[in-house]
Amino acid sequence: MRALSWPKNQFPTSVRVRDKTVGIVGMGAIGRAVAKRATALGLKIRYQGPRRKSELTYAYEPDVTALARDSDFLVLCCP
Repeated sequence: MRALSWPKNQFPTSVRVRDKTVGIVGMGAIGRAVAKRATALGLKIRYQGPRRKSELTYAYEPDVTALARDSDFLVLCCP
């Protein structure tokens, strides 16, 4: 940085997250905070936990293996 020798070529392309699916294991307070932020980024939310939460509008997946298989990103928010 001090020599100001920046790379001359293009930076590698990044992964776009919009319209991807994030699977959240554990939808407690932390899982809900993650879901709120992920929704703001345009991600689709699916979650798994010991039981379906009737107050949530996100898709519930009872099987964690199926959730992992069907998600682009998996976030573990469980103890």
